[in-house]
Amino acid sequence: MRFTEFVVEDAAFGWLESLGYQVLHGPDIAFGELSAEHNDPAYRDMVLESRLPEALARLNPDLPHEALEDAYRKLTHTDAPSLLERNHVVYRMLVEGVTVEYRRKDSSIAGRPGAGSSTSTCRATMTGSPSISSWCLKTSISQ
Repeated sequence: MRFTEFVVEDAAFGWLESLGYQVLHGPDIAFGELSAEHNDPAYRDMVLESRLPEALARLNPDLPHEALEDAYRKLTHTDAPSLLERNHVVYRMLVEGVTVEYRRKDSSIAGRPGAGSSTSTCRATMTGSPSISSWCLKTSISQ
């Protein structure tokens, strides 16, 4: 048996699906399709942006909308000079959570460094729970 990229990818998708990951068929969610989840016709978007806000809300039910928007912005618009550094920044946020700021009911700002302020973190993933975190895999557009 010859191991091609397709054979290895198909086996990996089967294994990850058995662990709870959702497998999406690339052509079904391609830009321009009825059920499109890609916003970029060149397929440079690595985050399915319609899914991210839902996952953040599900993982952080106690955080206000303002905090979830801050986390979404930080996850999708990282400011680093190189691709490698941007990948590292996003990886750290996925592992450690996203530090967010929001206004509390008493008008103080949660997450802002300073006297009497505690750090506020928005979880971006839940270890060991791919269905809760909304992890999904996408096959190639050409498959």
